[in-house]
Amino acid sequence: MKITVLNNIMKRLDIQAFSVAEVGSVKGLEDVYEYRKSGGTLTGLEPDGIFRAAPEKLLENGKTIIAIAIPYEIKNKYEPYSMRGFVTNMAWEFDYHKIVNERMDKIKNEILSYYPSGKFLSAVDTGPINDRMAAYGARLGWIGRNQFLINEKHGTGFYIGILITDIEFEDRKSWRDDYEMKCGSCHRCQEFCPVSALSGEQDFNGQRCISTLTQLKRDLTYDECLSIGTNIYGCDICQWVCPHNNSTVEMADVFKRDSLNRLEPRIILELSNKKFKKQYGHMGFAWRGLGVLKRNALIVMGNDAKSDDWDYILSIMPKLDAKYHKYALWALFQIDFDRAISETELLQSGDNGKIKIIDEILQWKEKI
Repeated sequence: MKITVLNNIMKRLDIQAFSVAEVGSVKGLEDVYEYRKSGGTLTGLEPDGIFRAAPEKLLENGKTIIAIAIPYEIKNKYEPYSMRGFVTNMAWEFDYHKIVNERMDKIKNEILSYYPSGKFLSAVDTGPINDRMAAYGARLGWIGRNQFLINEKHGTGFYIGILITDIEFEDRKSWRDDYEMKCGSCHRCQEFCPVSALSGEQDFNGQRCISTLTQLKRDLTYDECLSIGTNIYGCDICQWVCPHNNSTVEMADVFKRDSLNRLEPRIILELSNKKFKKQYGHMGFAWRGLGVLKRNALIVMGNDAKSDDWDYILSIMPKLDAKYHKYALWALFQIDFDRAISETELLQSGDNGKIKIIDEILQWKEKI
């Protein structure tokens, strides 16, 4: 199939940035993955298995990979760390998986009108494939020190869509399997990261990253609670400061946000699963579940340290599942340590679990 045909399809669908390449394996980035795995610095959210960096194994007789970039607003209403209940823009107002998948289906259907027997496999931030690795191999962009794929037109602010097909395109690009980084002397993302998750040329400690911490389902340490700050889901600091995101990006109206990208912690704590799905199920962050967000809501209140939250948290504690008591008690000690000490007996309420948690919090407080 001629690349000019695909160019016309992309133009009709208003896809401003895409790349077409032969499909292969990203050995260079897989080496980075193994290095981080051995050091225990992976986020825990990476795809696992042989397909992660080897998209050529996903589709039988796969010949071509098409990677598209759908831009979104990075700099919306508030900066990360500047407001209570910050939510990353990429996950706010709508579920990008759904919208980008719809674009991918349109591309596939257009191609099928020329080649009805063509086979396809698509991925949008899900499944066994690492979409950044695949898009990097297809030369859609290069990996920055902030770990994002950087496209010359859209910077880091775009969703990635991957389409693998057995159709061979003329004049497609060669697959890239080395590791390339073009940040030069710029280290702004590393300088501004409040938890020092980024360092060196390509080092990234996923277990420190604020965005990762707000998504992990495991128990968080008190140091990690402190690191989250007032972010309830995600963190865009390393994108805000990246000089490649300084230009204004044109995007479809469907990808523009009209409301403030924030969640009030008290609202989250009051929600049932049914109400959560009804009110927020269409948004990109909903996939992580209400449980993680309730934990984060308590952490945000502790870091925000507003005095009127103390009585509120105390009032809802009897309604909270025991798994949240650690974070509720930590928040109370963060908001008003002296009051928490004076009312320790009330907080413990004869509960051995709470007594143990308070002892752990006091030990942690002595160390910081």
